[in-house]
Amino acid sequence: MKTYSYHLLALALCTASFNSTNAQSYGPYGPGASDVRAIVLTSKNVMAGTYGGIYVYSGGVLNWSSRNVGLSDTSVNALAVSGNTVVAGTTNSGIFYSTDYGDTWNPSNQTDSRVWALKDSGANLFAGTSCGVFRSTNHGKDWTAAGLMGVRVISLAIKDTNLFAGLDGGGVRRSTNNGLTWDTTGLSMGQTNALAFKSGEFLAGTSNGILLSTDLGNSWTDLDSGLTDKHICSLIFVAPHVFAGTDSGSVFSFNGSVWYQYFPRFTFNPIRAIAYTSREDNTPTYEPSSTQTWFFATSGSGVFVGSLTSVSPERDQVPSQFRLMQNFPNPFNPSTTISFDLSKSGNVRLEIFDVLGRSVARVFEGFKPAGHHAVEFDATNLTTGTYFYELEFEGFCTTKRMLLLR
Repeated sequence: MKTYSYHLLALALCTASFNSTNAQSYGPYGPGASDVRAIVLTSKNVMAGTYGGIYVYSGGVLNWSSRNVGLSDTSVNALAVSGNTVVAGTTNSGIFYSTDYGDTWNPSNQTDSRVWALKDSGANLFAGTSCGVFRSTNHGKDWTAAGLMGVRVISLAIKDTNLFAGLDGGGVRRSTNNGLTWDTTGLSMGQTNALAFKSGEFLAGTSNGILLSTDLGNSWTDLDSGLTDKHICSLIFVAPHVFAGTDSGSVFSFNGSVWYQYFPRFTFNPIRAIAYTSREDNTPTYEPSSTQTWFFATSGSGVFVGSLTSVSPERDQVPSQFRLMQNFPNPFNPSTTISFDLSKSGNVRLEIFDVLGRSVARVFEGFKPAGHHAVEFDATNLTTGTYFYELEFEGFCTTKRMLLLR
């Protein structure tokens, strides 16, 4: 059985709480900025890039401290570790680097681009910027152009000799020669906010869902089942799971057939970045001490730090009971997602009623296998007001309330 021992370590005075019987809420704690865009684990500390500068966390509930000496631009969008150097990408002044784990910062020769993403391959460090991709061969101190000039690159991924760039409105591009030339992939449209590899599977998190490629981007299929929020902000692979952070503050995991909410919701702000460490890693174990520690960077609620005794496979198993979840979003206009669990396969009826008990829509009626399910309901033809959605399954029936606001 998995147990949660969560702590809220906010970088600003903000209000948040967990809605889970397995979690506890602490905070708010700490000074600084609540709009956190990046988080990275070094061998010495945890570093957060915010729209108020860089903060370092070295254990304990209150141990956030600002580290902005030499950092002339405190709007930080991206962080990366390259060798023994920490590299920061900013909004207005390009790229900075630190050789003392954030105590002091130095400007690189890349000073005139808005930097959205950083990715290290070992031999090369790449930056995705508002005007293309740049490459450094000396851990971020000096940079040269690496293609896609004039294109806004907002995410990066590396697989063997393949470099992938997620574009703002242009899908995903691929280079096999460190950015010298670029090819289009099967995903040529849309805003690609996050990229991640899961073994031989390549995932792209967009503003309209998650797509999967098994051939290095040549072809893609939708991988949206179970997502109640399709605006994806971050992706991370922690074997054997992949996790997705969304614009509405949910963190989902994929069980092989559908996405489901893995962690209890602790914010309604975007999850911009996720980082992870464990006692098996060659990195320090940070408070709260546990086998695994998770860091969630949010836009508006600071950083949440969670301890998890294990990433148990129990979530990948068939649900133990019949359960209907609260629709999301709620209130909504005009569509919302209704999720439910089935402990066994069978016939399902999902129906919508008004306050007078009249049926106004039958969302689904038919067979569903055991597992986690999500159905989208479009209320375009309904008026503002309170409605009830009823789920019937094998003689069991349960109802929840929802609110449509025009």
